[in-house]
Amino acid sequence: MPALFSPTPPAGSPFGPLRIERSAAAGDAPGASARDRHGRGFRALVLPPHVPGYRTRRETFEELAVEAAQDIAARLGALRLEAGPYLVEIEDVPAEGAVRTAEREGPQLSKLEHAPGHEPTLTLYRRPIECAVRGRRELGTLLYRVMLGEVAASLHMEPHDIDPLM
Repeated sequence: MPALFSPTPPAGSPFGPLRIERSAAAGDAPGASARDRHGRGFRALVLPPHVPGYRTRRETFEELAVEAAQDIAARLGALRLEAGPYLVEIEDVPAEGAVRTAEREGPQLSKLEHAPGHEPTLTLYRRPIECAVRGRRELGTLLYRVMLGEVAASLHMEPHDIDPLM
C-alpha cells in the first residue's frame, strides 16, 4: 500500500488537498536503518536533522513537487482558471510495459490519467526525472515544467498560456 504525504495547500489550490502518494521502499520498513550489527548497539544519526543532507532523495523530490504544485496553483489562481483537484502520485519508475502517452523522445517522466468519477491523477516518475538533471535547482525546474505541461494539457492549453516564461 502506498504511503501518503499530505502537506497543507494554499487556499483555493486547484490541487485540492495536495496528496502525494508513493510506494513504500525497502528503507521505509521499521528498523531498516537502525540495525544492531554484531551486538554493538543501534546506529546513531550520521547527520543531524537540520542539515540538508539529512533528507533522502525521495523526501527532497517530494518537497520540490509540493513547491512546483503550489507555484502552478498560484499561477492558475492569478489567471482565475477553474481547475479541479489533482492527485499527485510519485513512483520510482514507470511500470514495465507501461504505454507511452507523450510524443517526447526519451524516458517517460510523467503520466496524467482521468478516471471517470475520480480526480485526475498526475504520476511523476522520480528516477527518470532525477537522471535527467544534475542538481537540485535543475530538478525543481524540471519538475515544474513537467507538472505544468501535464496540467496545461488537461486544461487544453499550452504551458506558456499559464506561465509566459516557459
